[in-house]
Amino acid sequence: MGCALSLASIHGLLKYKKKSLKFFFTISFLIGMLSIAKAGSRSPVVVLALVMIFYFITKLGIFRGLVIIGILGGLMIIFINPIIDLLTSMGSTIAIRLTSMVVKGEGNGREVIYKRVLDIIDQAPILGSYYLIPYGPFAGMYAHNFFLEVFMATGFLGGIPFTILILISLIKSYKLIRAEHPSSWVIILYLQILGYGMFSTGLYSSQDFWALLFYIMSIKLYAYRVSRKSSSRSFLKTSPPSLLKTA
Repeated sequence: MGCALSLASIHGLLKYKKKSLKFFFTISFLIGMLSIAKAGSRSPVVVLALVMIFYFITKLGIFRGLVIIGILGGLMIIFINPIIDLLTSMGSTIAIRLTSMVVKGEGNGREVIYKRVLDIIDQAPILGSYYLIPYGPFAGMYAHNFFLEVFMATGFLGGIPFTILILISLIKSYKLIRAEHPSSWVIILYLQILGYGMFSTGLYSSQDFWALLFYIMSIKLYAYRVSRKSSSRSFLKTSPPSLLKTA
């Protein structure tokens, strides 16, 4: 929840110019960040960073986006000690866990799960075999990665089309955000869920992911149909009677 709220708030801050709305989105962003800090998990921080990079580069352009990202990263580095002290005083372990990951290279056990899943994929690479790890270490657990899960369950037969579908959705997400489509905030939520899917969550139970994926894939056709209907109605209302009779 905290990651989604923070990302939606960033979109609102960039989209709306009213001071009252900017104040509202600033507060909601801080609440989202507080929720992430209290959770103590590293995945929301990584997903937040990845989606922010994608969004800033898409929305502002490569140069401006990289400048903003650089400024934010520089501020984080400059104020890293006060931030760590603040989070620690709140009882959050996120700062310690992130420091261990970056400085010491400490993992979270997922790399072992990934290796186990890759071994299972290797046993049935064409058609796949299991949705969950069937036996041995981590038996009964999901792959903790959408792509690995698809290849483990359906092999190359299902994994390649799924990968192509995701690539198309990312290209479309880029174009829609770039065009400032009204549904950009929904696209951000989709990107967030996709990001989580690289570290957590099982694809077989992620109904939100599938709903948002196919919603994004249908936006262009839907917008085109609405646009044509609106143009037709506008033409009928504004055209003089003589022109309508001629038509």
